[in-house]
Amino acid sequence: KRYEALLASHFSGTRWLKGVRVLMDCANGAMSEVAPSLFEDLGASVTVINAEPNGHNINSGCGAVHLESLASAMRSQSADFGVAFDGDGDRSMFISAEGRIVELDPQHAAGFVARTKAARSKRSTALGPRPRARARGSAG
Repeated sequence: KRYEALLASHFSGTRWLKGVRVLMDCANGAMSEVAPSLFEDLGASVTVINAEPNGHNINSGCGAVHLESLASAMRSQSADFGVAFDGDGDRSMFISAEGRIVELDPQHAAGFVARTKAARSKRSTALGPRPRARARGSAG
């Protein structure tokens, strides 16, 4: 909980993600409990896949190293964006609601989330440089 509180302290207001729908792939790894809890505490509606680590299934066909799992789930779920973590939680990849893989530097991830939230609520805001989105056919 202390780590979660530290992460949350970087966001203004405790409900920063209120109204945002997130599909999250935790790679059956370190982020399986922390990330869903943090995003929910920030107000997001979170659907989680691959969050049942058993010591053998980390990164196994899922997470940031295997985006096919998240891309497939994005096609059947209603989410504003998807995020996939790798097993130890030091890397993340994003997929837009349209199914595009979005390459982000870590410092631009919050901007992508904020723009997604603003677009969802039909507001526009200037939040710095836009991430480069790369279409990948079916993304998976």
